[in-house]
Amino acid sequence: MLYRRGDTWWSKFRFAGARQAERKRHQNLEEAIHGIKKRAAPITFSSAATDWLKLKRPSLAAKSYRIEQVNIDKHLKPVLVRLLAAD
Repeated sequence: MLYRRGDTWWSKFRFAGARQAERKRHQNLEEAIHGIKKRAAPITFSSAATDWLKLKRPSLAAKSYRIEQVNIDKHLKPVLVRLLAAD
């Protein structure tokens, strides 16, 4: 759309998602300027145990890995599923 205000011609257009992208960019700049850091989501026991098992896989024998996997899946997760890793 093209229109005139006084002696100046203005144009107005819509671009899909441009306003949202602009807001997000402004928010990122403000966070960087003011040193605001996003909080990390708390880690649940279930995800921490899975990550630990992936980390230990290269150093464990196949049977030991399977034993640890069963221990986590059958014994620990049912009891500690709702707890955070920090708890």
